[in-house]
Amino acid sequence: ATATMSTSNESTMVLFQQLVVRILTISNTMNKDDKRIYQCQLATVSLLMDAPSQCGHWLVEHQCIDTLLQMLQTQVAEVVDHSGSGPTELMPILLVLNKLSSTNAAILKSVKEFIFPLDAEVTTFQPRAKEETDKCGNQGLGAKNMTPLDAPKGSLRWKLVRLMTWTESYTKRATGELLWTLCENDPREFVLRTGFGNALPMLSLKGHIQLPAGAT
Repeated sequence: ATATMSTSNESTMVLFQQLVVRILTISNTMNKDDKRIYQCQLATVSLLMDAPSQCGHWLVEHQCIDTLLQMLQTQVAEVVDHSGSGPTELMPILLVLNKLSSTNAAILKSVKEFIFPLDAEVTTFQPRAKEETDKCGNQGLGAKNMTPLDAPKGSLRWKLVRLMTWTESYTKRATGELLWTLCENDPREFVLRTGFGNALPMLSLKGHIQLPAGAT
């Protein structure tokens, strides 16, 4: 009976994987402007919130991460730029990308490079980060910049930093957690990328600083 149940669970997981992959890649072969496709993909992201951690492997294998990243960019823009959807609708993609990035190094790399493009890393962020850390030395967290070192207005990283101080607490926390994961739990990098003021609540939650009661 145990063997039969195990086989049944494995078959169900294979079918789940095939369904998720098919939905997330369907826009490659159909009209990308079809809103029904996008709504199906949004629903699929919600399913991934409860998927096992190994799902990251087959999402990478079947080139589904790019779709998830485009969805992140679209949904963040709808909330920050257009108020076209409630902030809670942004939660699934934030949570899923954080979960996947936490358990799969290849996905973490893809998400980080999407939000923090390599060309800007080399020309802008890294030189400014070196200047800031050299100035601070070993004092405190090693960074005191109050604003992000590289977050041009209108960029995805600028919008995510804005969401870190959003009025809706769940969105604010989920955004902070994703960026914290992308910084690989490094408080110095987190401050450099988001600014000390924006970083304060997460730094407090992670035990790196102590804020007065009620400050977050």
